[in-house]
Amino acid sequence: MALRDVIDVGDLPESIGAPSTVSPASHEPSARGDLRAQLRAFESRLILDALAHCGNNKTRAAEHLGIPVRTLSHKIQSLGLKDQIKARGPNDRS
Repeated sequence: MALRDVIDVGDLPESIGAPSTVSPASHEPSARGDLRAQLRAFESRLILDALAHCGNNKTRAAEHLGIPVRTLSHKIQSLGLKDQIKARGPNDRS
C-alpha cells in the first residue's frame, strides 16, 4: 500500500481496481436506457453469473449473492431469467 494521502487505483487489489466495463458515456439515459432498465440488466447479469458460477444451484448462488433463496427465485421469475438459465445449462460459465 502506498504511503500517501490519496489512494490510487494502482493501490487496490486487482479484483477491486480493475477498470469498470461501464463507460462514462453509458451513464447517459440515451446511451443505455433509463435507470430502471440499467438496474434490471445489471441485476440480471449478477444473478446469471452467480448461477453459472454455482452450477445453477440456487441455494449456493443465493449464498454467493448474500440473499435468501426465496428472493433469488422471485428475482429469477420477475426478471424473466428462467429460459436463459435453462439455455445455459448447469456448467456454462460464459
